Amino acid sequence: LDRPVTGDRDFRSSTFHDVCPSAFPSMVNTIDGGSVTRPRIAIADVTASLNPASIRENSWVVRLCRPLANAVTPLFYNHGWSANACTGLRAVAAFAAAVALACAGDYAWSMWIASAFFYIGYLLDCVDGNIARLSQDVTYWGKFIDGLGDLTYFALAPAAAGIGAWRATGSTSLLVLGAMASMLLLANHLTRYRLSFFREWMTAQSGPL
Repeated sequence: LDRPVTGDRDFRSSTFHDVCPSAFPSMVNTIDGGSVTRPRIAIADVTASLNPASIRENSWVVRLCRPLANAVTPLFYNHGWSANACTGLRAVAAFAAAVALACAGDYAWSMWIASAFFYIGYLLDCVDGNIARLSQDVTYWGKFIDGLGDLTYFALAPAAAGIGAWRATGSTSLLVLGAMASMLLLANHLTRYRLSFFREWMTAQSGPL
């Protein structure tokens, strides 16, 4: 699945299955009463699971998101959070950011709230990929909702900003402009994915191009 920002879940299954368990002793599954229990991890385990060659991240993510995301991943993982649960939480954060942005016309501090939720969403975008890799829990459904989580904020943000500007200025043109920007983003997203599905179908029919 083509990821426009971090590509984190694209490569989340790339290396961990192939890593020798002895290289990460704290991550080796243990047997308790005949059932496999989830191992506890540390920050070093998260860092070691990353494959730098497969990461497509911009400088914003590398400097401001990835280090903190790697630091908090053990907190989520060791408390039993799944990658999909983190993705769901990210969608909630994205929706909250959009709501705060829409309220910016009435409350000046709403912009700061929107920025905080947006940053939390970015963090969780890295965390869900880390957890999926570490737990070896990679599914097409997970990739689908991961992309949906990305789309939630980026599709809602322009419309929300238009609402906030309209509430602040009373200008309906800004409201319409925000709505149009959201519709264009949705159309672009859907077109790109339809083309990617067509490319996969062509590859299946005739082999790699």
